Amino acid sequence: MSSEHVKEYTLKELSKYNGEDESKPILLGINYNVYDVTPGAKFYGKGGSYSLFAGRDCTHNFAIGSVNKDDLPAIDSDPVDLQTYTEDQQKAAQNWQERLSQKYKAVGKLVKAE
Repeated sequence: MSSEHVKEYTLKELSKYNGEDESKPILLGINYNVYDVTPGAKFYGKGGSYSLFAGRDCTHNFAIGSVNKDDLPAIDSDPVDLQTYTEDQQKAAQNWQERLSQKYKAVGKLVKAE
């Protein structure tokens, strides 16, 4: 991903890429990075086992090992900052980000809503 043309997404903007509109890619955010997980649509798309993560910042869930939709941040909030998490939780989220980055293309960054 070229740093010159990095697409920025607020959590509200990211939520539009949740797999409901098949003309849009399925995106997922973690640790301020956004990945196009469309190639994994059977997991992240509508009806997939991880569809709750589509169009969302999953940092908190990956840090605490949760697949509970109630643990996702509200779409009108800011991206999750791992600095307030334990070292083990930070490592867990970073490990998930590394896995995602090996499988999926980074397409942008999460930013705070203005």
